[in-house]
Amino acid sequence: LFKKEITCFVDDEDRIVKNDGFYEWEVGKWNRSYGKERSPSFVIGDHRWSLELYRDGDGSENRKYVSVYLVCLNPEFNKEEGTWVNAILYLRNCEENTESFCFDVLEIRNFNRNNRDWGFSRLIKKKALFESKTNKPVIENGKCIVGVYLHIYGKGK
Repeated sequence: LFKKEITCFVDDEDRIVKNDGFYEWEVGKWNRSYGKERSPSFVIGDHRWSLELYRDGDGSENRKYVSVYLVCLNPEFNKEEGTWVNAILYLRNCEENTESFCFDVLEIRNFNRNNRDWGFSRLIKKKALFESKTNKPVIENGKCIVGVYLHIYGKGK
């Protein structure tokens, strides 16, 4: 249900989708601060990716927020043109059919040698993660899922 719901927010603008997929990373011990955390690498399309999480925000001006970024680990793969991507970054409760989540749409971005990562320095206020909007908060028992839904575009429309 959750995955089906967020896929509706991706607008491909008539571009050809070469690859798409989901990746999810379970993050525990939410009550501790770790600075920057990086997910294990994963492959969607011809690229290796990872997610970066800042539980206390990326930078002092964002310390009341959670920051999440998508990082391309091999941007040189398509060095001439870069790789055009549309993505949704999200946090959700660990239950499979949850209604407790937050997300934002990255819109279409070009990942290349100069732009290896894109994301949100203020994805959600930290205190909102512990508030119950439906029946459960996003953070429950000190853990949640950090994820991405990714579209990688080919050439043309």
